[in-house]
Amino acid sequence: MILFLDADELYPPNIFEKLFEANQDIIGTCYYKRTPPYTPVVYVDNENANKDILPYSPIDLPFTPKGQVLEVSGCGFGGMLVRTDVFRMMGDDKWTVYGKNFHIPEDLPDKLSHDLNFCETAKKYGYKIFVHTSVIAGHIARHVVTERNFMEELQKTKLPKVVVLIPSIDKEKAKATVNQLASTAGMEAQYVVMEDKERLGYVKMVNKGFELYKDADFFVYTAEDAYGGRDWLLKAWETLEDKYAGLLAFNDGKWDGKLASFGMVRREWLNYVYDGKYLMNPVYKSHYGDTELSIIAMAQGKLIYNSNCVLIEVDRQKKEHGVNEDDRKTYIERQLAGFDGRVKNPAYLNLFEANTNKELTQGIIIVTHEKVRKYCDNLLKSLEGTTYPIHIVVNESKKYPYYTEKLKKKYKSVVEFEGNHFELSAFEANKQLKLDEFLLLPATTEIVDNNLLKMVFVNLKGRSVAFSTYPTIFGMFIGKYRKSIVDNMDFVMPKNKEEAVEMEMTFNQQYLQLDPNTTILWRDFVDNDNIVEIFGEKRMLIENPFIKKWKGTYHRDMIKNA
Repeated sequence: MILFLDADELYPPNIFEKLFEANQDIIGTCYYKRTPPYTPVVYVDNENANKDILPYSPIDLPFTPKGQVLEVSGCGFGGMLVRTDVFRMMGDDKWTVYGKNFHIPEDLPDKLSHDLNFCETAKKYGYKIFVHTSVIAGHIARHVVTERNFMEELQKTKLPKVVVLIPSIDKEKAKATVNQLASTAGMEAQYVVMEDKERLGYVKMVNKGFELYKDADFFVYTAEDAYGGRDWLLKAWETLEDKYAGLLAFNDGKWDGKLASFGMVRREWLNYVYDGKYLMNPVYKSHYGDTELSIIAMAQGKLIYNSNCVLIEVDRQKKEHGVNEDDRKTYIERQLAGFDGRVKNPAYLNLFEANTNKELTQGIIIVTHEKVRKYCDNLLKSLEGTTYPIHIVVNESKKYPYYTEKLKKKYKSVVEFEGNHFELSAFEANKQLKLDEFLLLPATTEIVDNNLLKMVFVNLKGRSVAFSTYPTIFGMFIGKYRKSIVDNMDFVMPKNKEEAVEMEMTFNQQYLQLDPNTTILWRDFVDNDNIVEIFGEKRMLIENPFIKKWKGTYHRDMIKNA
């Protein structure tokens, strides 16, 4: 194999490994031209009227999902990996030249560069041309040209056409909403009220608007009861352009960017989601179209969130409305199938199981042992009056039967465990309890604040939570676990203390890999401004007396270095 590298390009250090693993005869690297408007040097066939003069047009590289091995019509030689068999097959045709009119500064036929001429010839011999969308080079000019330069040039050339879609069953309410949104948007947009007289559903109306305005660059989908903050639209557009994202989740006061219940969508990106045919999947009627779109965007790295882009729903009867049951069933079926194979990471697929209209079973699991019975008594006392079910797991229960019996007389749910391991005993116990999510506490936790329980089970419903109150480098120890994640994990009973430590480290790394959206909370919450603002610096879990020596701040990188 031969890897062609240009002297005026900066390549990622793993370029050869990435291209080699793709296992193609000819595969190139993605990069941009050195001069404005910095168009991508990756091409597809030009289908426009001028195709006889300009046979190729650049692809929408910034909006192409990363990690793909993409078949194209041609690409540059810089960073191209070619099997030597290709040159043997091509014979003397392997010697590539520029088109005869290449240097004439006007549009003429036969202006192809040497690399595109090579691609043309190779295709005549039956070869296909590919690029790897995760292998991106910088092109050296007076500065290193990257995707950012291309996007900045796009912004200079035109103002975007933005269409705000508002499905409605109350025309007067929608009219008032349009006036409010337009007055606070901060930039021009076209507001379209999609009156749903036949009650076809939210998704149908959004897709109808998408079909009507094919020339729009961006779409906002919202509702007739929406309320926009200052410059809500301008800030959203600037955020999308700055990060080259496909979908922006507005700050709706509820999802914190995990779901774009109201969103701003780039049309080009939708070409790589539903082939540009619709904005939301038409298999839904009223609900879950935004959820599926958000998960796909998240999996592609194209979902962005800016808390300053405020667009909220003012619906005081929201809880009474519920969700469409058929949509719920459809979502579950599509979720299990990875949304037609578009999403493979289980962490993304399981992110919104709490929203399938299923009432989550929640509870507290306390793992105790006869040796720490006094601490367990204090902890249970602090939990008196809580509405969340308490389940007690007793380690080495047969060794200390009197302690187990004492707990059984006082508490309804006591699970016996022969071994002596904190996390494993809880996970084994939950095979019986079948809690969808549970807060796991060691008996030596002194006090649990009621505000913490509300935050964990209500505010962070459907999400894993790791407390660094017990600041091990493993990331999870005290925390709220989710059954859907634990069920996908393998663990065995350790034989000794050394194996237990190793298993614990491996387990916690695996858990955080499967659920990368785990919320990490430090003991005093000094690293979480929102929590500090709400609760002050009050400790939610009081420090364990056995580990007062532990100090410092948790960082996710610690997991990698463990």
